[in-house]
Amino acid sequence: MKLIDDLWFKRRDLISDGFDESLGYISKIIPMKIHQFRTGMKCWTWKIPKKWTVNEGWIKDSNGKLLLHNKDHPLHIPTYSQSVDKIVPHDELMKHLTHNEKQPNTIPYHERLIYSKDWGFSLQYSKLENFKSKEYHIHIDTKFEDGFLKVGEIIIPGKVDESVVVVAHLDHPCMVNDDLSGVAGLVELAKKLINKKNYYTYRLFLLPETIGSISFLSQNEEFIEKVKCGIFFEMLGNNADLILQHSKQKDTEIDTIASLVFKKNLATYKALPFIGMMANDEQVWNGPGVNIPMISIGRGLYPEYHTSDDTPRIVNDSNIMNTVEIVFKILERLDKEHISKQVTNEPRDEKASQLKQKNHDQNIDDYIPKRLFKGPVFLSGYGLYPNKKRNLYDNLSDDACKVRLLFNYFEGDNSISEISRILDWDFDKTLSWTNRFLEKGLIEKIEIK
Repeated sequence: MKLIDDLWFKRRDLISDGFDESLGYISKIIPMKIHQFRTGMKCWTWKIPKKWTVNEGWIKDSNGKLLLHNKDHPLHIPTYSQSVDKIVPHDELMKHLTHNEKQPNTIPYHERLIYSKDWGFSLQYSKLENFKSKEYHIHIDTKFEDGFLKVGEIIIPGKVDESVVVVAHLDHPCMVNDDLSGVAGLVELAKKLINKKNYYTYRLFLLPETIGSISFLSQNEEFIEKVKCGIFFEMLGNNADLILQHSKQKDTEIDTIASLVFKKNLATYKALPFIGMMANDEQVWNGPGVNIPMISIGRGLYPEYHTSDDTPRIVNDSNIMNTVEIVFKILERLDKEHISKQVTNEPRDEKASQLKQKNHDQNIDDYIPKRLFKGPVFLSGYGLYPNKKRNLYDNLSDDACKVRLLFNYFEGDNSISEISRILDWDFDKTLSWTNRFLEKGLIEKIEIK
């Protein structure tokens, strides 16, 4: 696809010239409204980071030999690295290098430096053998400045104002399947929707992952009540079966229709629960205080994920277009049925007073946590991110995975003991982590009578 060929090698970081140029490129293919949100703006529990630009980055050994330069590949300088220019000993440099022994010839991509205010390099594990000096001259020249986070919205009017949203993220520099393939699919879907009469209004969003959705929704809360449901696009081009990840509500109209279309049109596919495939923007749209039923459609993780090997070579255009056809069939059927919502999108703030007493042993420390926030919690900003010092390629521990799901259940309608059963997690661990949210002022404590 020409869009992929033209955009994939740009530095499409969260807030950057490369992202803005890419959004401008797409706006010439299909008309869109571009929303702007100023850096530093408070968006629920998050804050929009500054615009970031990398000018140059390199490493030289003690003899002045060049070992690494970002002109060889942009991913050598991780997103949002700080500037640095100094002589460092071998051991200190090693602490700031990201590599993957399991994929020795790839350059890893990561975003760990966005909020950590640190510097670093990424490189192929196979090149570590060249680092034999006792000390090195390291140089990274980056710029942080005020600017605007940008969100593109393609609006396709329907008979009614009630809207269905489709979302894909345009960031992730120098990579294709994650998620430029989703962007390409969204653009092709928009072309098809424009050429038909629609019952619902369709709003298709191109944005930076997570923070883009949070920025838009936090500043447009009145929009939430106008949305019926949504679909998140990601990783559409690799050679694997399609995956249908269900909404948090599980049994809404969009879930049911998507299941029927998948079953009728695909010989093989996978169906997974909410956040069973990935955890991306569906956590925002279908998250606390928003609760718009959002399914996700993609093909799941692949060997080249978040590496320099995620190039046009691994993406099949027909896989993208086949996904577009499936989603178009889902939306066609949704349009024809236009049944009332089966599940309300309103936050369930009043349910705590309607709790039914359940027959189980009551723990003396048990209580009902009720959120005082909207959207997914900015865990790092509150010192709540699990396994913060983990190796990039270690799997998250089971406990860490539970923490990242925990805040979805602070709606005031489940006690901690009930949440522990939902998550299949030890009560004491559920209590301990919930208390940490309480200490940060993110929830209030409702005593069980």
